[in-house]
Amino acid sequence: MTDTRTPREDLLRSQSAAATRVFMTLLTLGPASRVDIARLTGLSAAAVTKAVTPLLAVDLVREHSESPSTGHPGRPATLIAVVPDSLVTFGIKVNPDEIIAVATDLTTQVLATSHLPLARHDVASTADAIITACTNLSTRLGERARRLASIGVAVSGDVDSVTGEVRTSALMGWMGAPLGTLLADRLPVPVVVENDV
Repeated sequence: MTDTRTPREDLLRSQSAAATRVFMTLLTLGPASRVDIARLTGLSAAAVTKAVTPLLAVDLVREHSESPSTGHPGRPATLIAVVPDSLVTFGIKVNPDEIIAVATDLTTQVLATSHLPLARHDVASTADAIITACTNLSTRLGERARRLASIGVAVSGDVDSVTGEVRTSALMGWMGAPLGTLLADRLPVPVVVENDV
């Protein structure tokens, strides 16, 4: 896997707090007009326009006109909506006997899955299996794999979510396992390791 960061991911990592609020509002609530976004976020209309402009420029969101059959007088409102397939994320679940991997779009629609048996439980073998699962997902996604933005890994135990170290995992038999470092060194996008509960 090679580094495939796009202007979309760069924008998401560097956007303003206002743009983050706008994007998260659209992501969680669906299409909305600029007026509705301003009301829901507490931002001014100008701040909403300023936040939406770069999101439109990299095709993370799109405009479309509301159906004229709404019964409201006047010109139909222009709605802003997230483009679901503009980015892809991978979710990985580490179990003692298998790795379950899923690729989703921004609306969590499942795009591809991979299940791999986990014959060995040491952290290096587990990291290898996670890399294989990610490669499998990328292969199944084809060209869409270029939109991969991040990977989340869930493992049972006490996890340092900043470093990705699994301090302890009774289920996996780990203590001080540097899973996050092993994955970050080999994957082209940010990896977050968290407790699966």
